Amino acid sequence: MRFFHILGFLAFCSVTFSSQAQIVGSNQFPNTYRMPGGYAFIEPNTDPSLKSVTEPRSVQGSPFLFEEAVPSKIIFTDSDEESIDLELNYNAYADFMKIKDEATTSSDIELLPRGWNYDILMGERRFRFINFTHNKSEVNTHVEIVETFDDGSFLAIQWSKVIQEIFPGKDRYVSSQRYYLINTDGRALQLKNDNTIIDALPKADQDKIKEYITNNNIRFTKDLRGLKGVAKYYVSLN
Repeated sequence: MRFFHILGFLAFCSVTFSSQAQIVGSNQFPNTYRMPGGYAFIEPNTDPSLKSVTEPRSVQGSPFLFEEAVPSKIIFTDSDEESIDLELNYNAYADFMKIKDEATTSSDIELLPRGWNYDILMGERRFRFINFTHNKSEVNTHVEIVETFDDGSFLAIQWSKVIQEIFPGKDRYVSSQRYYLINTDGRALQLKNDNTIIDALPKADQDKIKEYITNNNIRFTKDLRGLKGVAKYYVSLN
């Protein structure tokens, strides 16, 4: 396949540049199935059986975040390597990045390797495969980074889709998103894009956050402006 050398190169870089691979904190990167050097793992380059499982035709809607593949760049975070151009789409149902390749057959799926030494720019949006801890549970997933703060923490969205069974009728995908404030030590707070965000924050800071929301007339809208503002203010308190 024409992307085989790219997948191999990503794996090589993940091992070769391990000493500088950490962008913020080592606990933020995947540690399951980790090989020497920190590379997480490579899914099979193509697998005919994956499509029927991850893109079932019997379900109404699409498992993907975007309507079609997006011109994307693989940006290495730990080296002077040049970026790699690909066309990608994020499967929010199966949590993987699918590579668009005209050379593959319609039954094959070509996946981007999961690794922590690069970010994925999809248009103007930035994604990363990451490991973090929430409520003592470890999470390994792709997230979209929507805001980065001075202390190295960042606000991220975990996009997901599940299949809702409809009877009688056709099953369909249901979309959801979770917002996380991820610290440099790998711990995360799950936030809400509404006034209940206060409940997710430490009690010692809740009065200050409530006052900030009131004094600044914060509104929690789809553009996440209010959520970003509250998260930034909370970070400044600690």
